[in-house]
Amino acid sequence: MLAATRNEKMTANITFVIPSFRGLNLLQKNLASVIAEAKAGDRIIISEDGPADQENIQAHDNFFAQLKTKLQEKKIDFTFLPLTKNLRFAVNVNQAIALVETDFFLLLNNDVRLEKGARAQLLAPMTDKKVFAVTAQEIDKQTQEHAGRNKLWWSKGRFWHSRDENLTELGETAWACGGSSLYRTKIWRQLKGFDQKNYYPAYWEDIDISYRAQKLGYKVIYQPAAKVIHEHETTNQNVFGAEKIARMSWRNGSRFARKNGNFGQKMSHFFLAPYWLLKQYPTFRYWAAVLLLAVLTRFVALGQIPAGLTVDEAAIAYNGYGIFSQRRDEWLNRLPVSFRSFGDYKAPLAIYLNGFATAIFGHQDFAVRLPFALASVLSVWLMMLLTDLLFQDKSAQHQKIAAVAGFFITIVPWSFHYGRLCFENNFALFFILAGSYFLLKQIKRIDDQPQIYWWQKWLSTPILISGICFVASLYSYHSSKVFLPLWLVFLSIYYWRFLKQNWRLLILPLAVSGLLAWPLLKDSFWGEGLTRANSSFITNSKITTLKKIQLLGNGLITHFTPQYLLAGQLNTIADNQPNVRHGDNHNGVLSLPIVFLILLSLASWLSYKNVRQDNQEIYTWSWALILFGLLPAAMTSQIPHSNQAILALPGFLLLATLGYTTWPNWWKQPVKIVSSFQFLILILAGCSFLTYVNRYQQTFAIGASDEITQEHYLVSQLFAQNLSTAFAYATTQEKNVERIFVATNFEQPYIYALWARGTKPIAYQGGSLSAKYTFVDKISFADLEQNANSLFIVSPDKISDPENFINLEPTQTYSDLNGETNLLIYQSEL
Repeated sequence: MLAATRNEKMTANITFVIPSFRGLNLLQKNLASVIAEAKAGDRIIISEDGPADQENIQAHDNFFAQLKTKLQEKKIDFTFLPLTKNLRFAVNVNQAIALVETDFFLLLNNDVRLEKGARAQLLAPMTDKKVFAVTAQEIDKQTQEHAGRNKLWWSKGRFWHSRDENLTELGETAWACGGSSLYRTKIWRQLKGFDQKNYYPAYWEDIDISYRAQKLGYKVIYQPAAKVIHEHETTNQNVFGAEKIARMSWRNGSRFARKNGNFGQKMSHFFLAPYWLLKQYPTFRYWAAVLLLAVLTRFVALGQIPAGLTVDEAAIAYNGYGIFSQRRDEWLNRLPVSFRSFGDYKAPLAIYLNGFATAIFGHQDFAVRLPFALASVLSVWLMMLLTDLLFQDKSAQHQKIAAVAGFFITIVPWSFHYGRLCFENNFALFFILAGSYFLLKQIKRIDDQPQIYWWQKWLSTPILISGICFVASLYSYHSSKVFLPLWLVFLSIYYWRFLKQNWRLLILPLAVSGLLAWPLLKDSFWGEGLTRANSSFITNSKITTLKKIQLLGNGLITHFTPQYLLAGQLNTIADNQPNVRHGDNHNGVLSLPIVFLILLSLASWLSYKNVRQDNQEIYTWSWALILFGLLPAAMTSQIPHSNQAILALPGFLLLATLGYTTWPNWWKQPVKIVSSFQFLILILAGCSFLTYVNRYQQTFAIGASDEITQEHYLVSQLFAQNLSTAFAYATTQEKNVERIFVATNFEQPYIYALWARGTKPIAYQGGSLSAKYTFVDKISFADLEQNANSLFIVSPDKISDPENFINLEPTQTYSDLNGETNLLIYQSEL
């Protein structure tokens, strides 16, 4: 029908287009003025945006039946366009104007009343063929303020608009108000109407179409002689609320700048966007402060604290280097999905990303850890985004609450420690948070693009991104392979109604996710992808099912004990030594103030039904995250295992955030006292963090403490802070010596040699390393005498006859965290 009507000859009459949303009372008050101004042959189109108010359905039907009869008597055509779904202003208007067959149409809000002669006055400037729109002078019924003429200008990275004070003279204006203006239909269709994609659900669409018309050389005219009375009974205010309206208007203003600005304006808008964001939304200053704190705590002295790389960090660095340089890992597997490494078959994503970082910044400890620190900072940001969504309907202070959650994940030892290390769990946590956020964003957002085109019923960008992120988590860390299936089942059950109603939106994400996951699935079932699972007692056929359940339960309980959460209990390595790669052995994964808030949250849930009901979604999310996140760690024999359990961290922190926000609802004290107590908790949490950081530096930084402790010894051994330096020196001597012997108590010293030398995988497997290096268990003085012109890298306890070395001066000496010699280099004579 639309294609046909566009080709028909336009008439001399006009069409009154009136969009409405449950506005029967407004139409009853204001439509009489429209009928009074209409002429025989004119047409009135009332487009009702969504189903009518069911409580007034009888009055609604009677009104439109009487209206149709009345208009027929005046020979005025009438069309009622009922939309079955609420599509918002721009879409509603565009669909109504698609039915217009006249040269001009008058777009009126249902809360606008035409004054006598307005029709003729608006038509008068249209004799100029270059005029696109004529807007009337609006008079506010309550305040008697006059408006209609507008100004639009560029300043400091944004377009700004305001009312023009010159309201008495006929002339051009910045834009025609979308609620009281006459438009030329031909130009409207040339411009394709309101931009319903960028300015959904409302605001700036009328400015945009006027601006686009003016750029093409058309005019937009203000006509003071045409007057309308505007009763501001805004629908948007009732539907969205003042806060959301302000947010939508500001967002759409940004979209207008990105769409219509010239190159210089777009660049200015981009660089000044953070300034205006913080100025417009003061709460985001808290977000910015939290992110700044996250950056500082993750990146300051990243290459020096902890001192040295662990063997896994060195392996990730070297394999990433091999992939970037020759597309092969150290075993010459081409672009593998699982990295054999030391036989533990590491997840691939971190290694691939690490290859880019070290290619840019070189073979530095900082470069090795850089991608992981960045993932940790981004996890802080996503924790705030996710918390903001979860609390959006629960509190007007949801953005501040989100900042609190971001503060917690920034300062909690669990996140801080791993955020400074080359551990794959950083990426797993980031992608799980990202996938959960984008899925929840699609479920909760009420201002999503309306599904008006067939393809929009089958495409959801947030869900597509969510699926990609979830798949990426599987490539990030092995714990995700246990966590993610359970998490997706939980989300599917909890949001079943949404998923069932919008099943089409899942087809493309599932297809893309399946395609992306296929190499991993193939490697898991026909390759080595599940090799790591053999270390779990779950796969041990010699253990009975009942025993496995008992072990699993004990593993879960261990992760809830005060020793683990507060006192720094770690899993052990050989000889029952604590594994300081997973913590400092003194501070737990959570701090005392955060545990206190978690207990407050649980007390609120147990004691107050209204708190439990109002926050059911968040409580359910928290417990599901904790349970599923702890399962991978509980399945191992090394418990507690903070590394494999890190996906439970968001659950613990959501509970802490609930404790921070819900207890004031039942603690009957003045607001100032409650706020002061909340502030005190944040201060205590910050002080606890500072104390922890001080201890952390003493434990993991070179020369930070004069006291030799068990932790310092273990850090010196597990982080091999001097081995890379020793091998770097050795590489400078390779041309000057016949052979280099290595005997250290560091794990897998060859990987440090490969990394320091920059030996490419093909050269390594071709014998490059073995041609110059020999790795032995012990070194004696006789070895120096029998191997002339050779270099010896040796730990003191790997010298079999230390008494013969007393008078021998080492070429290089390296000390551990407390100044104790832990590595020596000797050179034999020619």
